[in-house]
Amino acid sequence: MIDKINSSIPTQIQLTKKSTDKVSTFSETLGDYIKSVSNDQLDAKHSIERFLRGEEKDIHNTMITIQKADISLQLMMQVRSKLITAYQELMRIQI
Repeated sequence: MIDKINSSIPTQIQLTKKSTDKVSTFSETLGDYIKSVSNDQLDAKHSIERFLRGEEKDIHNTMITIQKADISLQLMMQVRSKLITAYQELMRIQI
């Protein structure tokens, strides 16, 4: 039973871009995520502007867009903190 499970687990995890076989580097993946967070922030800003101009009558969609942007920003800040902690830990290693 365990052999079946082990054989189904891929030996190497690859980060791939959308619908291509090209393997992404860590910096590309991080850059894509930062662009995604930026787009979420812009969507929230535009949603607020549409609501204030009266083009959007549904406050719920505006609030959902704002919360999505907030959560993605919080996640990015947590990832940033973990990366800084990992870098500091690597710098403490003596060769």
